[in-house]
Amino acid sequence: MKKARFPLPGATVAEIDYREGRGITKVRMQRYAAHDWDSETLNVIITSPSGGGKTYLVCALGIAACQNGHSVAY
Repeated sequence: MKKARFPLPGATVAEIDYREGRGITKVRMQRYAAHDWDSETLNVIITSPSGGGKTYLVCALGIAACQNGHSVAY
């Protein structure tokens, strides 16, 4: 995880704000966090207005991928 140099190294999928209207669901984020990126390539595009939490989401998913043994470049 140190090599990825996440700007928010404490981000976690469990702490994501899932309020209605944000367009994200807990089930979807947990699925992405547990995804086997080596066996099935998947592109994820995150768009949101400034201040929408994109950096946090990307860091949380990247950290989850690292914890599952994947290499991540931020």
